[in-house]
Amino acid sequence: MSKIESINLDRLRWSFKDRGVSMPELAKVAGLNPAKLQKVLDGDAYLGLGHLERIADYLGRGLLFFLDASPVEPERGSAMRIAGF
Repeated sequence: MSKIESINLDRLRWSFKDRGVSMPELAKVAGLNPAKLQKVLDGDAYLGLGHLERIADYLGRGLLFFLDASPVEPERGSAMRIAGF
């Protein structure tokens, strides 16, 4: 499985908090144990493509959202979700 090293962890954290999803719930959806996801969030491990795809789908985001290096703009991010982007 391809490991993705360029995930914007701030966007990942913001997205699951914005959706009201707990870290253990997100780990379960991704097929990871919570300790592994915590290592990813700490920058000590990487997600595989399949894991990121499951997370993106569950959070209503596209893969590219998590690869964008720019900071998330909360108002725009929420509006994009409502509009179906």
